[in-house]
Amino acid sequence: MGQPAARLGDMTAHGGSLVMGMPTVLIGGMPAARVGDMHVCPMVTPAPAPIPHAGGPALPPGAPTVLIGGLPALRMGDMLVCVGPPDVVALGCMTVLIGTGAGSGSGSGSTTPGGGGGGSAQTGAAIALSKLNHEPRPIQHWVVFQVKDKAGKPIPNVPNTFTDADGRVEKGYSNGAGLIHRYGMKKNGQSKVEIYAVHAAKWSKQEAKVGDTLTLEAKVLGFENGTKALFQIHKRDIKRADVVIAEVETTTKGDKVSVSWKYEHPFMDPNQPVTHFSSPEFYFEVLIQNTHARSNLMRFSSFIQIALKDDTGRGIPNASYLVYVSNGEVRKGQTDGNGKAKIENLPPVPHKVVFLDYPGITKTEETR
Repeated sequence: MGQPAARLGDMTAHGGSLVMGMPTVLIGGMPAARVGDMHVCPMVTPAPAPIPHAGGPALPPGAPTVLIGGLPALRMGDMLVCVGPPDVVALGCMTVLIGTGAGSGSGSGSTTPGGGGGGSAQTGAAIALSKLNHEPRPIQHWVVFQVKDKAGKPIPNVPNTFTDADGRVEKGYSNGAGLIHRYGMKKNGQSKVEIYAVHAAKWSKQEAKVGDTLTLEAKVLGFENGTKALFQIHKRDIKRADVVIAEVETTTKGDKVSVSWKYEHPFMDPNQPVTHFSSPEFYFEVLIQNTHARSNLMRFSSFIQIALKDDTGRGIPNASYLVYVSNGEVRKGQTDGNGKAKIENLPPVPHKVVFLDYPGITKTEETR
């Protein structure tokens, strides 16, 4: 029975991983590993002076009947060079199995179609091993970087620019294990990775009122001064899709990007009845090239002013009222000596007001 095919990034028994593969042959979306491909090992041999392990190449024979880029495929269970005891490939692609035998027949070595598969397999294995042992391989170089957070956990999908020893520049993302790697490089030398990102997006205040001018900012990494940026302010409300209510363009400056913005309450018809629950929150996104960051949620508060007058236009004092707030809250109170009242800390949407002593009067009040 075959063994799972090994790939770039698969784990080894020592806790390391394979760091090379054939980029043009993908197994389960990852480059296939072969005999001779390298691995890294994090182990340290206990001793008065601890001996760190150094991962080496995969050992033959691998699967000599399956050649990938002219080299035998590597499988789960195959051996790897390591300081101290040899390492072993511990994981592979469970849906792709590679065996060492092939075909059916008597093993006579016949080249007739449909027969002699066993002999052909043995001949192919001998040729593959002969090439591996006697033909010099071109020297190739590889490099692996890993992006981690403060807790030491890998960060996937980090945008980056990779520059190799020849000065060639490629843009890409770290993989699911936070790795940024290149293999098969012909020239030895220094490689460089520049990470670029937008992060730590935040409002200048934790709470704000309608009409306040706020600063929206984020930190940037890896971008040149003057890089174009777009701030999108979104409104989120229950049982509704998020909508963009404003966009502001700007450019980066140093390690920051920021804009000033004021939330102006949109006009709403005060005669339109309140028919649904509403408690809007707001957030913004910063978009720079193919990166973005999102802020925390912000609530804006507002107020309403009510006035109750008689037929002569004089205010009616001490009139009891109920305010049915859009978020489900109910508030009660009385008008002052001039027949007026101000209700604060409300969501910036219309609310319903009912005067208890005057049941025929019901108003939809717009916040300000």
